[in-house]
Amino acid sequence: PENTTPKVLAVRQIEVSDNNIKFVKALNGDTPEAIASRNEMGLWQIMKYNDFAENKPLLAGEVVYLQPKRNSANAEYHAVSPGESLHQISQKYGVKLKRLEKLNDLQSGENPNTGTRIALRK
Repeated sequence: PENTTPKVLAVRQIEVSDNNIKFVKALNGDTPEAIASRNEMGLWQIMKYNDFAENKPLLAGEVVYLQPKRNSANAEYHAVSPGESLHQISQKYGVKLKRLEKLNDLQSGENPNTGTRIALRK
């Protein structure tokens, strides 16, 4: 007899951030392309919404937004931890990377020093 058991696809839990943006958490070995495919989105959307420079493997548990990030966060400031990048802060609060650069007078690709207070809104 043929196996008639339906195949169950791994359905990912779509969550909503404090900033009201839908996101998923990456699985081990996930790529932006795989997440775009699973969520029936274009790769360009995942790349743009998350300020990803290239389609590279993601860290397990990494937040990947399925909608555009906002221009501000609920919190006013963030104190930079050792080794923390502006991109990580952008992902943590769901605020556009370019907006954080502008709010804090930082150049593209420039990371803030440990202990710096980063403005998350005007």
